[in-house]
Amino acid sequence: MSLSNYDIVYACSELFSIYIIYYFFQSLFGTQIRNKVITISVYALYFVLTIGIHFVANIPFLNLIFTIISLFSISLCYNTTFPKRLLAILEYIVLGFAVELIVSVVTKNAYIEPLQRYEYENEIGIFLSRMVIFWIVLLLGYFSHHRNEQKILPIWTMFVSPCIPILTIGIELLFTTVSGVTAQSVTVSMILLFIINIVVFFLYESLSIAYARAAKATVAEQEKNYYQNQCQLMQNAVEDTRRFHHDISNHFSIVEAFLEGRKTNEASQYLQELIQKEEKKSVLYSTSGNIVVDSIINYKLRSISDWNVAVTVDIVIPTELPIEIVDLSTILTNLLDNAVQALQKTDGKRELKIAMTYRKGMLFIAVKNTYPGKVHYENGEIVTTKEDTESHGYGLKNVESAAEKYDGICQLHHNDVYFNAEVALYL
Repeated sequence: MSLSNYDIVYACSELFSIYIIYYFFQSLFGTQIRNKVITISVYALYFVLTIGIHFVANIPFLNLIFTIISLFSISLCYNTTFPKRLLAILEYIVLGFAVELIVSVVTKNAYIEPLQRYEYENEIGIFLSRMVIFWIVLLLGYFSHHRNEQKILPIWTMFVSPCIPILTIGIELLFTTVSGVTAQSVTVSMILLFIINIVVFFLYESLSIAYARAAKATVAEQEKNYYQNQCQLMQNAVEDTRRFHHDISNHFSIVEAFLEGRKTNEASQYLQELIQKEEKKSVLYSTSGNIVVDSIINYKLRSISDWNVAVTVDIVIPTELPIEIVDLSTILTNLLDNAVQALQKTDGKRELKIAMTYRKGMLFIAVKNTYPGKVHYENGEIVTTKEDTESHGYGLKNVESAAEKYDGICQLHHNDVYFNAEVALYL
């Protein structure tokens, strides 16, 4: 049996349909499949049976029943609920039927008799229907990702990528209007365009997965840093307690010696110095009641207690905030690290002001500090206030990334004396 150009295009279109179904189910159900080998086998069996039915009994009603059964079988390969399976199958069937109907009207296909063999062959029609379905599935997939906040690749890809199937349709329609083009050339062009679309979007998905893994690794690193800070804070508290118990006997001995020598003024002065020293160590800069915020600020500012820094902390927030601890930790720790390191290199007046407020679903964070007066820019944007530009600058980028996750903004500005970092988050 010899294959016509239509048969070849049909086979390629069904291969393309498998990718469409794969992308459609992945957008709705995610990438978690029960068994990779079984899933590939089910997709392969679907392709073989579809081609077989096309050559043996190309009856529209039979094709519909087979498609429903096949889609349900494929859906079983994914970890999801039964209602979601049925809804996804219904969406795809309705989408395919609507597109096929519109394309049939546009290309003036023959009337379809549901229970009789469909003999009408139209290569352009089948090419258009597959590309339009793919275009709609892409849009559904992007909106699904947006709804689930899976913003892995830049938002502009949401508008650029769906244009590829439309451009593909335009290229093919223009190619068919060129004089002297043979039917074989049209068939080859369709096959090539099918392949190009599959390759392009397969690479796109691979890149998206790579970005997702990198994002997860970043989150894991941030979580590790947060818990390390908490452990360090507890360890410092334990060490301070041990040091106090170790030194207290020595202090008592010195006071006792002063008293035995009737040097009460010296004993009193020594005790006052000892009290002031311990008060400096135990000062709590933040007492908002929010454990995460208080622990981060108090831990980060312990190092500047002996630097003669005028610290002002104004925090009015609830004890719990609707934000992931990792993201809040990322923003606060990086802003405070940047401020502390700037204060360390500042001569003369040293000031640090920290303010946080939560109103009407918005969290405002502001850190203002004196700094040496040197700021490094990259492409017109502030990247760091530190001299080592090769190894720094990532902190502020992490702050911006965390802010973007909540549709927020991070603004940096400065004058000759003060450096200001302000973050606004929509929670």
